[in-house]
Amino acid sequence: MKTRKVSKLISNLTRQERKNFLEWLAFELGTTDHRIYVFATNIKRTSTPEQVWKTTFPDRPFDDPDFRKLGTLLQEFLEEFMAIKVFRKDENLRYTYMLKFLTPRADDNLYIKEVNKSKARLDREAYRDAKYYQAVFEQQSLQMQFLYLNNQPEGQTALHPEMLESYNLYHLHHWAEMAIFFESNAMGLGIETRPEAFMTSTFMENLPESVDFATSPTLPILLDIYRLNKGTFKDVEGLLARFRQSHRLFSPYTAANLVHSILNPCLYRYNHHRDENWLRTGVEVMEFGIDEEYLLQRGDLHPNLLRAMVLAKIHLNEIDQARGTLSRYKTLLSEQHAEDYYMFLLAACAFASDNYAEALDIYRDYKFADPELRMDARVFTLFAYYGQENEEFLPPLIEQRIAQVTTHESSSEPMRERRVKLLEKLRSLVNATTVEDLDALETYVRENCAVDRYEWMLRQIDHRRQSIAGKSVSQPMGRKLATWLFA
Repeated sequence: MKTRKVSKLISNLTRQERKNFLEWLAFELGTTDHRIYVFATNIKRTSTPEQVWKTTFPDRPFDDPDFRKLGTLLQEFLEEFMAIKVFRKDENLRYTYMLKFLTPRADDNLYIKEVNKSKARLDREAYRDAKYYQAVFEQQSLQMQFLYLNNQPEGQTALHPEMLESYNLYHLHHWAEMAIFFESNAMGLGIETRPEAFMTSTFMENLPESVDFATSPTLPILLDIYRLNKGTFKDVEGLLARFRQSHRLFSPYTAANLVHSILNPCLYRYNHHRDENWLRTGVEVMEFGIDEEYLLQRGDLHPNLLRAMVLAKIHLNEIDQARGTLSRYKTLLSEQHAEDYYMFLLAACAFASDNYAEALDIYRDYKFADPELRMDARVFTLFAYYGQENEEFLPPLIEQRIAQVTTHESSSEPMRERRVKLLEKLRSLVNATTVEDLDALETYVRENCAVDRYEWMLRQIDHRRQSIAGKSVSQPMGRKLATWLFA
């Protein structure tokens, strides 16, 4: 029912908003005696239609059709009031609608004045986020319309290519940034391409040949970052070198977004193609972004970013460099995270070196303040015992840890499930005491798990098989296990 919806809308207004709405409604209606105004003052979420009607019209019997009509009219007024409220708060929206109003009116001087005001407003935006690029897209599209309507040859019915040449470098930079934003955010999501993403990509791929790229050292970099996100550009190392030299020509906010737009395709392509060159370049981008403070949040390094860098270097078998990275960037972590994450990732480096004694010392001696890291440490301790080949007392400990994990209230459900799966994998290894058990376990891993992630487990299966056969074969598992456990 319309009245039910309008009563919910009104009841969700704050006291001040309701007062402002009633004042605005009285102004629109010209009087406080109008029946819609009286209806609005009486409608409440908990009231029945009959109660509202009786309070509004005490001398008239309940009229359901008229009641519904009043509800519809009041909803239209309320929606208009809400739209005005949003409109007044959003400067970009106001400039966009002013350009929409002026676009078909062919007043060049006034139009240019409003364009310059909207440009100055957008340049003051602190963040280049979806809201920013949506405003840029709409305003740039309106400027294209204006040029088309007021500069097309007589009889021309479609946008002709020469119009694009009237765009200056400012427009080209914005369109390139928009194209990068849409491509970078859509990467790997499998979502339908939005119309604005299609328009920006079409524009970027059909730039007029007359554009003089030599006049702007930054535009070619933008175009290559766009193509990198599109998957049509491969020389990411050369692109990063050029960006290092010219990043200060961009505003800090744009440069920070561009760092993300170089990093994202590196990680995406590594995850899909397992080419370690992409991962190595991704680490370089992270280090550059941190050193130039583009990847810091209010001056602090997010612990997950430091974890990603350390684990990437462990995966690349650069364990000493991983320890160096940890020491180098520890001071950039916020005070509440610094010591916890430093010790946690130091244990990861110990695992990667097959130095399980060092890992156990960390887990036994250091008291993690973070409850999630504390629970992870309890789980990983069992893997360190397994690495030392202390398996005889592990089965009861594994069951005990599984019980602790499943009842750990501060953990999210995905975190609990992940820890249980880790412990179940360890239990399956410990319980496999015959060649037949190991064969069945290997078949299960190969058929149901991502083999590249469970390579440490396959190595251990082979190691245990060799041990049962009486052969002593060293099968270090630390590096592969560390990237799996600590990810």
